[in-house]
Amino acid sequence: MAINQLNKYVWLVETIHRARKRGGITLKEIQSRWKDSDLSEGTELSRRTFINNLHSIEELFEISISCGSGYRYYIEYGDCFEEGSARSWMLNAFSLNAMVGNSHKLKERVLLEDIAEKL
Repeated sequence: MAINQLNKYVWLVETIHRARKRGGITLKEIQSRWKDSDLSEGTELSRRTFINNLHSIEELFEISISCGSGYRYYIEYGDCFEEGSARSWMLNAFSLNAMVGNSHKLKERVLLEDIAEKL
């Protein structure tokens, strides 16, 4: 799997996670934000691709994203965002990598430490 696809999954998880205080986020809102993101590369996010991504996220990260009232998507919370969990660390690492990689100003100034040496 390409790192770009993983970055897309992380972007989607972050976008839905940020909308938790508003009771979730609709597909139209996600599609609008996707269109404005650098990851979209000018492509639209179809409903079919979105649903396929949700299935991949659940399989890869074990994060369940559900659709509630008003067709608003939300994350069914478990231990996926629990402080200190491996899944939380992985999402944070991918998020940071995506943020730095997509910012041309930061790309040449930030050096990420190889975590494998610490384990």
